[in-house]
Amino acid sequence: MAWSIPFWSVLSWAVVAPLVVACSAAAPAADGDSGGSSESGGGPAQSCGAPVGVDACAAVSVCDVYTCGGKASIYNHEGCPRQDCALDAECDAGWRCYPLVLDTACATGKLRCADAAGECSCGEVESCSANRRAHCLPESFYPASDDCDVAQFPCGSEIGDWHDALLATATAHAAAGATELADEVAGCSARAAQARVSCGEPRCAVLCAIAPCGHADLASCTAACDGATSALAPTRFDTLLDAVARDAASACNCSACADGDEVCMEIWSCAG
Repeated sequence: MAWSIPFWSVLSWAVVAPLVVACSAAAPAADGDSGGSSESGGGPAQSCGAPVGVDACAAVSVCDVYTCGGKASIYNHEGCPRQDCALDAECDAGWRCYPLVLDTACATGKLRCADAAGECSCGEVESCSANRRAHCLPESFYPASDDCDVAQFPCGSEIGDWHDALLATATAHAAAGATELADEVAGCSARAAQARVSCGEPRCAVLCAIAPCGHADLASCTAACDGATSALAPTRFDTLLDAVARDAASACNCSACADGDEVCMEIWSCAG
């Protein structure tokens, strides 16, 4: 799965000049993400609203090329860099570690900006490269109860792309030993999987998209799943889907199959 973002964009001074004032520290905070010290405790003190380069880029603020503010932005509303983290404990008191993928399928990565014939040109170093990042956010502005809002992703490809990103990110965090982040993202993955079924996607198609395991393709896994779950109570299927959405490997290594579960045996040839 790939998400498409233009690699290179050219920003002329005529376009960006009016935005510098709008992104200054005095700008109003529509989402409570600025003002005084409201977001000054997320990590070491860093320069806010800094220019993105030299020459033509010296007059261009980070807020002219990034979206400043909001949960998934790597800069707060004042253009201050947010502190990266892997644990809540790495953030100051009253702050928490937030995995960006809970809000977006494709978070913009770092930009490289340079003078090009008198204009400031900026391009992404890597598309969606920030998707697996996590940074500190103030709990008062961004409570955990607002995380993983499945309603913001319409049924169809948008929620499917986001779910793919959640699955990949949970796996990456687990592999890196960031279990706190992995568990948080995995829990959101389970909610996204149920939302896809609620959208009308065939439940076995969703399950097999997460964990095709030893099947040659999605169709063969779906056929095995349809046969194995045709008489399965919806609550039992939901339990299985929840377990697999939290940890796709649990299906492939059969740890999601308890007590010799015949359904798992039929879908993934698990012996229990």
